[in-house]
Amino acid sequence: MKNRILKNILIIEDNPGDSFYTKHILKEAEIGEFFTIIEDGEEAWEYLENCSKGLSNKKPDLIILDIHLPKISGLDLLKDLRQLPALSDTPIIILTVSKETKDFISSMVNGAEYYTVKPISKNEILKITNSIYSLNNKSLK
Repeated sequence: MKNRILKNILIIEDNPGDSFYTKHILKEAEIGEFFTIIEDGEEAWEYLENCSKGLSNKKPDLIILDIHLPKISGLDLLKDLRQLPALSDTPIIILTVSKETKDFISSMVNGAEYYTVKPISKNEILKITNSIYSLNNKSLK
């Protein structure tokens, strides 16, 4: 296995086809080792709260978040997540079908590192993740 900064990746996506494709692209790009997929905002919040309390050994190194989720929206989840000290610096990529300017602005104001529209390519995910981690003088490959 190549040296990877990202071990645990959390994909929060309600469409099984989209989450499968995203996981496939991440694996193809050799980003991440373990993947957790959660399909609704409420379940994601419970999972992330447990991570922040140290009740899970799978604290995400990267979160891929859709904004259109059942129960709790991705935008609300993003805002609440940034209030959890243990996860406040976890990089979050918004991956959505929305091209709405208001969704982009809300995502960035509330702490997302990157906003992109589905589908995502291997080259794009490499560019995004390397951009995020280059701020810390780290490289994924």
